[in-house]
Amino acid sequence: MEQLLSQLRDIHLPATVNWWPPAWGWWLLSGVAATAASLYVVWRWWRRRRANRPSELALLEVQALSRRYEAGENAATIIAELSVLLRRVALSYFPRAQVASMTGDAWLRWLDDCAGEPLFAKGQGATLNSAPYRQRAAADAQDLLQASRRWLSLVHSKVKKP
Repeated sequence: MEQLLSQLRDIHLPATVNWWPPAWGWWLLSGVAATAASLYVVWRWWRRRRANRPSELALLEVQALSRRYEAGENAATIIAELSVLLRRVALSYFPRAQVASMTGDAWLRWLDDCAGEPLFAKGQGATLNSAPYRQRAAADAQDLLQASRRWLSLVHSKVKKP
């Protein structure tokens, strides 16, 4: 029996388990987490980009209107298109019930209230109401184009969509 006992060895502990490389489940979990984080970042970027889109497009249209005015197009036509553009941008940022029914001086005061500056209700901005209905507008459309650019930048900075 002593012979048998001499052949036995002491208890051997298994080798310690290293933390690297992780098991395949951890690789899978980290891949799913990285994909989810990437999709979240892209989704937030896309929403912010989409929220900026109305004012970016409107500024491009104002530039096009300015080029057309400098090329000699009728000021009444430019002002009429500018009025429609401002209405479209307002409808994209604010509720339809609040914006769609406004006309005349109420519309100009609302534009000023949104901007926080008197851009339209007084001075050259008042021609935004009457110029579309005249063949020849006495107003300088360049002033209205500048006021529209200012309004777009102010309203966009105040009204942030997620």
